[in-house]
Amino acid sequence: METNKSVLFESLHREYFPMVLQMCLGFSQGDRDKANDLTQEIFLKIWKHLESFRGQSSYKTWIYRITVNTCLQLIRQEKKKGSL
Repeated sequence: METNKSVLFESLHREYFPMVLQMCLGFSQGDRDKANDLTQEIFLKIWKHLESFRGQSSYKTWIYRITVNTCLQLIRQEKKKGSL
């Protein structure tokens, strides 16, 4: 099972990395370091929850929602800290 998960994850990473990074750059207002950190965090979440993907949407839609939610969560945290 782990091998299939790894193969699927590598495929998803290869296909959707550019989309995720571009979205993170937008949310981080062009801060490349922050966007790279967000992208890494998003793909960690994808890896962690890959087995719970129910197939009710496409992988693209699922990854898009994880990306948006993760970025919005960061913005909320930064607003609380007063760093925005």
